Amino acid sequence: PKVLVIESKSQVRSDLVDTLGGIGYEVKIAESVSQAVAQGYKNQFDAIVIDLFLPDMKDWAILRKLRATKGGGKTPALLTTILAGKKVDFCYKIHDFLIKPGNEAELLSSLQCVGASPEKTKSILIVDNDKEAIERLSVMLKKLNYHYICESNAKNALNIVEKEHPDVIVLDPIM
Repeated sequence: PKVLVIESKSQVRSDLVDTLGGIGYEVKIAESVSQAVAQGYKNQFDAIVIDLFLPDMKDWAILRKLRATKGGGKTPALLTTILAGKKVDFCYKIHDFLIKPGNEAELLSSLQCVGASPEKTKSILIVDNDKEAIERLSVMLKKLNYHYICESNAKNALNIVEKEHPDVIVLDPIM
C-alpha cells in the first residue's frame, strides 16, 4: 500500500517514514501543501497522513485542496499534529466534524446522531475563538430551541465543562 506523509518537521516526518516503511508501506513524502498537491496529481494513495499545521496552509483547507487531486479524492486521511511539543491526542470520541460556516441542517443532523434533542439536552457548549462562528451557531441553536453556552476562551470552557457538564460540546479544535 502507498501512503503520502505530509509533514513539515523533518524529525516527525522521518519517524513516520521509518515506522510506516518498516511495516511494509511504500511512503511518499511532502513537506508542504504544494508538494502534497503535486504528489496527489502524480500518484494514487491508499492513505494520507497529514499535519493540519503546515507552514504554507492551515487547518481543513489543506485537506480540501488535496481532495481536488486524483490521488487524494477519496483517500482516507489520518490527522496528526504536535502542539507546544506535546502530542495532541483525541482521547474522547469525536462524533462528527462540521465544516465552517456550516448550516442548520448539518448541525441538526449531527445533534440528532448523538441523541441530542431540544427536549433531552440540558446544554450545548460552543467553544470557538471566532466570534462570527459563535454568533452563527447561537442563532441556529436558538432557532432549533436548544439551550447553549458560548465561550471563546479554552480555559474558561474547561471550567464550564467541570461546573455545567454540558451534554454536547461543539469545539473548534484549531483555536
